[in-house]
Amino acid sequence: MVDATLVTVDANVVPGNSGTLLRVNYTKANATDVLNVPAGYGETVVWVKANKLSTLVDDPPTAVTDLAVTMSAGTGAFTALVLVE
Repeated sequence: MVDATLVTVDANVVPGNSGTLLRVNYTKANATDVLNVPAGYGETVVWVKANKLSTLVDDPPTAVTDLAVTMSAGTGAFTALVLVE
């Protein structure tokens, strides 16, 4: 596994006391690349919904450790909603 590249946060969609919902864009060269959510929004990823931009095919996570999320499907450009606490 390697880290996903071009990770950017487009919007801090819903800041709040119970967590922060972020839209994160990333690019993967391998299906099982790791999405590292940028620091500063929280300490732990608690939910992820990710899709490939061109086809909307799901990219479900297979593991989460703090802000590192191991993804599972496809390569190319993706976007995700990520809930961080």
